[in-house]
Amino acid sequence: MFFAVFCCKATFAPNLKNEAMNNNEAKDNNPKVKVNFKMKDVHVGEMIRSELRKQGHTVNWLAEKVYCEKSNIYKLFHRKSIDLEQLMQISVILKHNFLRDCYEEKS
Repeated sequence: MFFAVFCCKATFAPNLKNEAMNNNEAKDNNPKVKVNFKMKDVHVGEMIRSELRKQGHTVNWLAEKVYCEKSNIYKLFHRKSIDLEQLMQISVILKHNFLRDCYEEKS
């Protein structure tokens, strides 16, 4: 089974303060994350259309797989960006990691 996994290099710097807390203070357990990637200037809808054609699938086929009308797939092709959950769903269906195509490592 194919899993669309997006891996990025991240540096975690947790809050290491060991100070006594007052009753009214909330402890900050959120680590600070330094992300080493940036989004490319891509058109996600065009990428999906291109991969769909490359694999020889039809719009009807994809519409059936994502449980929507084919008119919604055509609308998707015109969108520069889409919801991450939807992109992951299409990545799994087409067995292609579109996230890798959308991001590049910072130099």
